[in-house]
Amino acid sequence: MKRIGLLLLTAGISFASVAQNTVDVFSTGALGSFTTGYATPTTRSDNSMQVSATPLPNGRRGYAVFNLATIPASAVVTNVDLHFNVEAYATGFGFGSTTRGYVGDLSTITTPSTLFTTMGAAGTIYTSAYVNGLGNKTVASEPAAETFIDVNKGGVVSVIWTLPTATRVFTITGETGVPAVSGTHAPFLRITYNCPGITGLTATPPVAIPCPNTAFDLSGSATGAVAYNWSGPLGFTSTMTDPTVSTGLPSSGTYTFTVTDATGCSASTTVFVPVSPPPTVIINPLTSTAFCEGETATLAVPPTPGGTYQWYDGTLPIAGATNDTYITDTSGSFKVEVVDVNGCTDITPVATPVVKLTTPPVTPSDSVLLCKGDNGTITVNTNGVTSGITYQWQKNGVNITGAIGSSYTVSASGLYRCNVSVTSTTCTATSGVVYVDVNDYPLPVVSMSGATLSTANVFAVYQWFLNTVAIPGATSFNYTPATGGNYRVRVTDNNGCTAFSAGYFIPTVGIKDIAAQAMKIYPNPVSDVLKIEAPFNVKVVMSSIEGKILNEYNNPSSIILGGFSSGLYFLSIYNEAGELIKVEKITKK
Repeated sequence: MKRIGLLLLTAGISFASVAQNTVDVFSTGALGSFTTGYATPTTRSDNSMQVSATPLPNGRRGYAVFNLATIPASAVVTNVDLHFNVEAYATGFGFGSTTRGYVGDLSTITTPSTLFTTMGAAGTIYTSAYVNGLGNKTVASEPAAETFIDVNKGGVVSVIWTLPTATRVFTITGETGVPAVSGTHAPFLRITYNCPGITGLTATPPVAIPCPNTAFDLSGSATGAVAYNWSGPLGFTSTMTDPTVSTGLPSSGTYTFTVTDATGCSASTTVFVPVSPPPTVIINPLTSTAFCEGETATLAVPPTPGGTYQWYDGTLPIAGATNDTYITDTSGSFKVEVVDVNGCTDITPVATPVVKLTTPPVTPSDSVLLCKGDNGTITVNTNGVTSGITYQWQKNGVNITGAIGSSYTVSASGLYRCNVSVTSTTCTATSGVVYVDVNDYPLPVVSMSGATLSTANVFAVYQWFLNTVAIPGATSFNYTPATGGNYRVRVTDNNGCTAFSAGYFIPTVGIKDIAAQAMKIYPNPVSDVLKIEAPFNVKVVMSSIEGKILNEYNNPSSIILGGFSSGLYFLSIYNEAGELIKVEKITKK
């Protein structure tokens, strides 16, 4: 979503003439619950307390403890509502009576008689009765309660529920659906207070209505504040007075501006930021998106009052295509960009494909080469258009029964094509032709001549194997083995068909004899240079007639003997496996 222009806001500034804040203080105490007094001070396992009449003069009393540490010392308390829930009450007569306040934590008093006496001595802060009936109860603020809380800011107090002499028993819990910080439901005080050190608290929305997901600015001010905090949708926070919401909003939302003075007193105000809804960019085809020569397709987008339009084929704007409808006589992938009167713009996220059926191409084109027993897939291309079209494949000009999809699996030689028809008209177009050629697999046969294995030199690719393992570098039509084992060759012909030969087994003893016969060592006698020809890598060890090793040579093609004295020498020949395959006596002239 982009913005081209902005519609000015004419209202929306939030102004707090008195810097005010409201907090909920949940009851604390043992395990975060509250306690009943009478015979013994106990904490009920269901996190509730009972307030009931007894033979004692003033009946039973229950209490909850509240920590007022979150109320700043400089705050002026203006309202204190008590919230709780009557979960049950027993039969009888009478109703909840006054609610009293005690400065301190009653849960620290462990002697029953002392606890009961202390509760009875507490001062009345609410005169309203909590009448019979189940459900959430709110005892509205009274001046005595406001004064009691204001005087005890930052301290700990206890609030006591009482009953006159009566037979009814009340079970009191936390307000339903409002969890305490500890995770249990508990009664709470909703305390509203002013910060006299803060004046002129205001929060101002952006000057103009933003578009969806477009950055906008907020503005806040307050006299007497030393710290600032904005919070809002999508996890937005800022400690600046005039922040920028860089990510914008997908839809309208409310932001809270909180300021704090030097005494720690905080006040908040909110501001609503409306977001202009995006223009509608859903393309609705008014005709089939597939058509034949001489026909057209019509695309439309819902009209946007006062809006402007630009149609695209792919990423390229179409010259003159600036209405809410567009008519095309060519294939393409079309989108539309709409700008509304607020300057907000949006573009179709997914293109609408349109195809002109002349001679639809087939993939792969031209020809398909298969090996016997394999198959392949051919597909007619309709530019992504899938609805409003029917297909009929043909082989050698004859319809193939059941071949009515955009793709067809082939496994036999022939000429294939597809007739593509538009269901809403009589229009039909025939695709290009694809030739499918199914070939037999090659049949390589291995034979041996001298020390060399070979197969026919007519294939495109060769790879020799020894005991199922490919031999590195053995990629010619022939190969000279250096050790015994089971040899075979894999070949690939010019059609891409691949096959293995049958195995050709060479025993280890036999390979030594073959290798020895295949080697050539000459001239002998030799004056200077001794030539060595071997069809595989060899190691040559030269020793004197007494058996002393004179030198070793790895895969030599010749040995220089000019520096050796005349006489007899022995050459021991080893293959790559380290096996001795031949000993040759050499006469040095």
